[in-house]
Amino acid sequence: MTSNTRRTEADRARRRGLHDAAAGVPDVGTVLYDTVTDKVGEFRGENDGRYLLRPPGGGVEWDAAPGDVEPPGSAERLRAKAAAENRDRARFRL
Repeated sequence: MTSNTRRTEADRARRRGLHDAAAGVPDVGTVLYDTVTDKVGEFRGENDGRYLLRPPGGGVEWDAAPGDVEPPGSAERLRAKAAAENRDRARFRL
């Protein structure tokens, strides 16, 4: 996340909700923001205490420490959606 991104109250509430539920593992398909790689991914499962994430719309999975993920803010969600659309358009170009 860049330093000039502002969080809305909805973003902060979503973050609090994830941290309140931190004792459990997120549901498969939950969208999370990996603060280390600066990427948004869908939660796919857990392996050896690390979360497996996959870009929305498909792609190569990566793993992240549970402490390095958080719910995505508005900017991260928009960036992930644009990346997925660009990937889809490139896939179907003739």
